[in-house]
Amino acid sequence: MDEDTSKVTIDEVPVQEKEIVHLKNTISALRTELEEFKFEKDKAVQEALATKSGEIEQLKVTAQALRDELENLNFKKDKDVQKAKADSKGEIDQLKKTIQALRDEIEEVRYNGESKNQETKALFSDEINQLKNTIQSLRDEIENEKFEHSKQLQKKEADTVAEIKVLQQSARALRDELDKLNT
Repeated sequence: MDEDTSKVTIDEVPVQEKEIVHLKNTISALRTELEEFKFEKDKAVQEALATKSGEIEQLKVTAQALRDELENLNFKKDKDVQKAKADSKGEIDQLKKTIQALRDEIEEVRYNGESKNQETKALFSDEINQLKNTIQSLRDEIENEKFEHSKQLQKKEADTVAEIKVLQQSARALRDELDKLNT
């Protein structure tokens, strides 16, 4: 059967064969429709791939640009960090030197203060000793004055007592004479 069975007309064959022919025609139509569907699907896939391929390329370019920008930012950040470290190190070294200078100055002030304190203590100690000696000397002088005053008071008392006795004796003698004269 060299003839194309898909083109067989229905009138030429008996009923069963008509059914077979009808099924063959349906299958043929479905195959054609399936092939058209596959073709349309492949065409749509190709178009989608072409569209998506452009998008993918654009996204790849964008991703590469973002990577480049990120690398530049990382490089700049690393450079800034290195510069900040260098600046900080210089500032730290300068602050350390300032701190050491201040410590040295504090030690010098402390040493000078202690030295002056020792000098002041020695000066005051000498002055205190002189004042103590002066006080002791004045106490001794006061004691001598008291003793002399007491001695003079005792002498005056003794003189007064002696004078009183002399006056009492004179008064008695005068009374006795007066009594003699009155008698």
